[in-house]
Amino acid sequence: MSDSAMNRLLQGRKPVTERVDNLLPVSSDPSLEIEKQEPYSKMFLRIETNIDERLRTICLKQKLSRETFLEAACAYLFANPEALKVVVTEGKARTRQRRELGTKRRAQAMLSSNKD
Repeated sequence: MSDSAMNRLLQGRKPVTERVDNLLPVSSDPSLEIEKQEPYSKMFLRIETNIDERLRTICLKQKLSRETFLEAACAYLFANPEALKVVVTEGKARTRQRRELGTKRRAQAMLSSNKD
């Protein structure tokens, strides 16, 4: 951080950062290159607690945000079709399992509300 940026912070003002117009590729693989000014979308994720904890731990240790970790993981999977197939198969199994659990919970809720 430059002296002027540090002074601005000490004065309670935001530091002025230099704008990077040409982002450097993050990998030698051009399919993994970050596009200049890529638009972002917001999303809500519901994931298993143990997976969330492991993801947070990895990201903290590696000094990454969860968002950039997931972007990099997706970029890797898109560039590696065999790995993508493995992940899609696992995803389908998890989807099937969650649907079954949801159906059981709804049935239990209906049965318990009928007893009243």
